[in-house]
Amino acid sequence: MAGFGEFKPPPTLAGFGPPPSAVPGPIARPSTTAPAPSPFVASDANAVFNAFDSQTQQKIRELAAAIIRKYDKDSDSKLTRDEWPSQGRWGTFDEANRFAGNFVTLDELLVHFADLARRQALSFEFPDGTSPAGSAAGKPIRKPGRFLTAKERLPQGLPEWFMHKDADADGQITMAEFASEWSRERATEFDRYDLNHDGIITAAECLKSEKLAASR
Repeated sequence: MAGFGEFKPPPTLAGFGPPPSAVPGPIARPSTTAPAPSPFVASDANAVFNAFDSQTQQKIRELAAAIIRKYDKDSDSKLTRDEWPSQGRWGTFDEANRFAGNFVTLDELLVHFADLARRQALSFEFPDGTSPAGSAAGKPIRKPGRFLTAKERLPQGLPEWFMHKDADADGQITMAEFASEWSRERATEFDRYDLNHDGIITAAECLKSEKLAASR
């Protein structure tokens, strides 16, 4: 205004007036990315295993040790995907692979078996057809200086055809060992011995089938 000099607007108080810039910034949108899975927590895993009584824990330990002994081809005390048993009797490699690595350790196997046992989906049958029940608890019988072979650990009373067909002497009969050519009658015969229908006849299954047939 004339006679009063140059006009200057009063300062803007903090928290009042327009924002310093009228240019709109980017709009924040909610993330659609799924959250990362929770890492494997040892304390949670121990809780699964420790929920069982000491007898069941011992059975799980013995079964896990037997699986490692049977299928650990390079003797590094862990199982890779290629070493994992293919029968499906003890779940899959991915189910047991709690650390999401390239192998399954004994600790992971213990937790995996405990989880299967919790869901009543665990077979306590060892790879050689024995079980952890009884005084021997499924452990291999030892002679001084060496372990007995799977064939030497077979129970008494097995029919001669079982020994004959067990070509690799691992104490069990696969479908390939049972017959090279198949018919309806041969498939029925195999199915009669393969009680859990996993494609393998164990020594225990053979003895049980023979006993059932004799009682009829």
